[in-house]
Amino acid sequence: MVRSGNVQMVVNTPTKGKVTGRAGFRLRRLAAEYKVPCLTSLDTARAMAGVLQDLLQGDEVMPVPLDQFTEFLKDQQPTKNVG
Repeated sequence: MVRSGNVQMVVNTPTKGKVTGRAGFRLRRLAAEYKVPCLTSLDTARAMAGVLQDLLQGDEVMPVPLDQFTEFLKDQQPTKNVG
């Protein structure tokens, strides 16, 4: 399906490392060869699904530089009261 162009994105989480004979490794390799985005983390897949849902609802989605996002995450952490 990847070769035919019917797949727009692959979600494939590695389970046994980089063993080239495993089906998951071959699928990730095939996705890379055909320039099909391949997500290898469920957290990333969830985040992508959220962004796609926002886009479908007509929300504006803007990319953010990684350092800016990291600062945002730091600001979201609850502070510990030492007393």
